[in-house]
Amino acid sequence: MDIFVANPSHNPDSRHGVRALYERELLDVFATGYVDHPDDPLSSTIKKVVQSVRPSYVRQLERRAFHDIPFEKIRTYPWGQILQDAADKLIGNPTLTDRIWEWKEHRFDRWAARQLHDEMDAVKVQEHAALATLRAARERGLPTFYRQASQHHTFFTEVYRQQGAEYPELDTDRGHLHDSPLSAKRNARRDRELELADYVLVNSSFTKRTLTDAGTDPEKILVVPLGCPEVEPKPQAEPDRVTFLNAGTQSLRKGLHLLYQAWERIALDSDTAALQLIGRITLPESLRQGLPGAVHIEDSIPHDELMDRYRGASVFVLPSLADGFAMVVTEAMSRGLPVITTENTGAADLITHGENGFVLPANEVEALVQQMKWCVENKHRLPDIGRRAVETARNWQWSDHRRELAETMQEKIEEHNPEYEADPVQR
Repeated sequence: MDIFVANPSHNPDSRHGVRALYERELLDVFATGYVDHPDDPLSSTIKKVVQSVRPSYVRQLERRAFHDIPFEKIRTYPWGQILQDAADKLIGNPTLTDRIWEWKEHRFDRWAARQLHDEMDAVKVQEHAALATLRAARERGLPTFYRQASQHHTFFTEVYRQQGAEYPELDTDRGHLHDSPLSAKRNARRDRELELADYVLVNSSFTKRTLTDAGTDPEKILVVPLGCPEVEPKPQAEPDRVTFLNAGTQSLRKGLHLLYQAWERIALDSDTAALQLIGRITLPESLRQGLPGAVHIEDSIPHDELMDRYRGASVFVLPSLADGFAMVVTEAMSRGLPVITTENTGAADLITHGENGFVLPANEVEALVQQMKWCVENKHRLPDIGRRAVETARNWQWSDHRRELAETMQEKIEEHNPEYEADPVQR
């Protein structure tokens, strides 16, 4: 069985998707943008040139390293990504970067469509960079899998409008990102892709719910939760002071303005509890001015350092309004942290409320206040909840995600092609 995968980028979860197929000998080709691979002469040459011109940018290139499969299985269309990175990191023009991103997605899609051939058994693509490829696959009668990483666009557009109306102090000038003719054009493209795809791969029941509410046939939506990192639990003991940690972009989507409000209303003294906020801030400064008690705010930190910070906290809190998965939740669980999150966060699929964490209704500050108070008043119970969080993470690793993803896709391909006889060794 030969599956063609096309994705112009390759973040951690999409890389695991490619690995899943390669490990089961199901991968034909992985078509992508720029990739840093030791066997790729082009990327080696580009790194040498960049090293001589701007050494600090080499690290940015190395962030696109993907050494988990042989380069003979990879085809690259790198120039769009290189131009996008240059506009972002070297020129620093957000509008130009955004336009290059769109151009890159479309050019990559048309290039990927030309890579299809009749010996392939299926095609797996990424949202917004898939329209031409899906059409080409349909012409060849190939089953298609469409990867939708986050909630349907109509869901977040409504969230954005509601929050803007409820909290006028939010930076509504950024509404063009979600509520504009340009956004409408891009979302119309996504809708056409959803209609063409035979199957839609999502990370959570939350994402599936937003898609079905928007009219996507639930029978073609396949839910495979992302995996947890290898567990390295912290020593579990009742904390003297309960430290609440949040990591990631401090944004409307993540509900950080709700966390600010909850913290103000709890008003705990510095000896009782502390709040740590780590990540790039996109909310107005005024929203977090005057936060009481022990509050520590800092910009993004290296991932390895963040993994250590989990071990020093008592509770991870993420009151997201719309989050397709939120890998920070599984990272925290793998370190033994109880997590407070919402039903609008995909990783909540792995949490049973009150047992290995806490799942709250989204956009309810009072529920967040009461849950954080409970953690302080019952801090002696946090170690047991943390231990159960670790066990959950241990029982759903990235290897489990890869196995289920490959088996799910293989099963659907066999249903699509009844005459295909699966190799029992692959099963």
